[in-house]
Amino acid sequence: NAFTQYTKIDQYGVNQPTRPAFRVYGNTSTNFTTGNITNQVIDYNQGNYYVNSTGTFTAPVAGLYHVFMTARAGATASLSQIGVFKNNDTSGANVVCFWEITTSATQTTHFGVSSVTKLAAGDTLRAKVLAGGVNFDANDNWGAAYIG
Repeated sequence: NAFTQYTKIDQYGVNQPTRPAFRVYGNTSTNFTTGNITNQVIDYNQGNYYVNSTGTFTAPVAGLYHVFMTARAGATASLSQIGVFKNNDTSGANVVCFWEITTSATQTTHFGVSSVTKLAAGDTLRAKVLAGGVNFDANDNWGAAYIG
């Protein structure tokens, strides 16, 4: 496809005109309580490697990816946890980005996290709520971009 066949590597470095990347943001003030963040507004989806109905990004090529997420804790949850996870595994090195907040931390309820992770071709990323509630509206987003 156009995202891998036109990559040129020579003595000057890597030339890749369009890199696989996506970003979604909330379309309403949805309070997700468990599971994947799905069916949001797609800001961009270069290469169509992100599937909105499942909330899944599949890496088309191996390499480093910048992953980011911004969300807000739900108003009624005593503990809120959300993260971006590799290959649907919520443990160990598969936790790419993660935040957790309790209601006792009333001064910080809306913030972002980011990371760089190494993916193999075919690895997946998903944003998933593990505990409590997370509001996801137009101020909130998550995504990934291939960086090399």
